[in-house]
Amino acid sequence: MAISTFHASYSRGLSNYHMGVATSSRWEKLHPHLNTSFYEKLTAPASQQDAKILSRTHKDAAEDFQLQIDVVDQEILMIKDPVDGTVPEYNCEQYEDYLEKKKRLMLSKRFHVNAMNAYDYFCYCKSNAI
Repeated sequence: MAISTFHASYSRGLSNYHMGVATSSRWEKLHPHLNTSFYEKLTAPASQQDAKILSRTHKDAAEDFQLQIDVVDQEILMIKDPVDGTVPEYNCEQYEDYLEKKKRLMLSKRFHVNAMNAYDYFCYCKSNAI
């Protein structure tokens, strides 16, 4: 079972993007609870406005992933026996596929939540001159 995630380039309104390619990759402030290597996957915002836009896009993505997780949870419920809640033997492989899909969706959601936190922290530092 494959899951694809669409990566759009958010070039409208972002000053450090040009034709979907980052022109700057230097972060001024790093969130204290995120690994430095995590920032290699993100575009450094050139301004507070950039950070707000990017934070919002990651928030929207995280919400979408949560909806997909909810759908998988419903699919898992549908393959279980309604009487005792167990997974019938003939549905075990499908059940494992759903669990794997849910795991990947949760990891994707985690990425977007952490990215949102990184951009929010950037805004916080700019606003409070930290």
